[in-house]
Amino acid sequence: FYTYNYKTDQWITKNPCMVKILDSHSELIYPGFGSYLYVLHGSSWSETFESYSYIRYNMLTDTWDELAPASFGVDHPGSMIWPGGEYYYATKGYGRYELAMYYAFCYGSYVSGVKAAGAHTNWGNVNWTFNDMQAAEISFRSGNEPDLSDALSWDLCADLQNGSDLSVVTSVNPQDIYVQYKIGFSTDNLIQLPKISDVNIQSKFYPLQQEVISSPYDTTFLTNRVVKLEWTDTQQVGTDVRFKMRTGSNLANLLAAPWYGPGGTTIEHFNFTDKNDYVANSEVLFTGSTAKLYKRLADYAYSQTFYVDNLGGSAGTDIVVTLQISLANTHFWDNIKSDGSDMRFHDGTQELEY
Repeated sequence: FYTYNYKTDQWITKNPCMVKILDSHSELIYPGFGSYLYVLHGSSWSETFESYSYIRYNMLTDTWDELAPASFGVDHPGSMIWPGGEYYYATKGYGRYELAMYYAFCYGSYVSGVKAAGAHTNWGNVNWTFNDMQAAEISFRSGNEPDLSDALSWDLCADLQNGSDLSVVTSVNPQDIYVQYKIGFSTDNLIQLPKISDVNIQSKFYPLQQEVISSPYDTTFLTNRVVKLEWTDTQQVGTDVRFKMRTGSNLANLLAAPWYGPGGTTIEHFNFTDKNDYVANSEVLFTGSTAKLYKRLADYAYSQTFYVDNLGGSAGTDIVVTLQISLANTHFWDNIKSDGSDMRFHDGTQELEY
């Protein structure tokens, strides 16, 4: 009994078959999965006996096993086919009409729940624990919808080897946030049931924090006022960019200065001691048959600036900042509606939806 290595063009001797193969009236079949080859033994033209032998060969262990004998003796040229599914079909041969089917495989499948991996840079390796009984195939797919409605159908997902790199699998996209796997089980012996456990899926996350510090820049001016800061960045889902700045009258002072920018939250307070700090006028905007209170920054006769910035501490996003105006600020409460409906908030470039 031999195997052929098509890459090296070599034949390799293996453990001999349990029964003598006669002429060409025996069938060797591989079903396309698992580690077994199946042989239905047939008789020779020159022999008068019939064969009932049905055996299998384990390609991993180089061993042979005898299975349940055929229900009739196979003559020449009896044959066996496997059209897919649970059964093999065999003919008796020698001009006979007998046809038998053999319950070869028991199938089952398991589809995992959808796993949320969250934001990450890419996928890593996948591995699992297999009890090395019979056959089990596992495939993976990913998507950005919680129900994986945007993922490939399972019939387009290839089976993977244990330890495979998910980043090169076509059914898994690099930065999809949901992943799922499907296991297909098959056995030709209900005493030997395949089992997979401990499926581990690796993903590569962004570093918790990285810093890029520019070189010092000399404006050449004696005094400077920072009016507006702008930059362009491409942010991945689940990441954030925190811009901080420091200044100094010379290089030494600059390098010793603290960084100012996103961090803890501080609030600058105002006293509202002058009525020019407030606004109570309004304007009605007509659009077709509708009318609504319309306010932009330039329309207000009075305004007050509030500064909310981050000057240190741990970084935070989606935080709530409370603006409290005490009753001691009588000018404010004398010039604004009691329900605050004539107050508007503006960030200097557009009206905020507050």
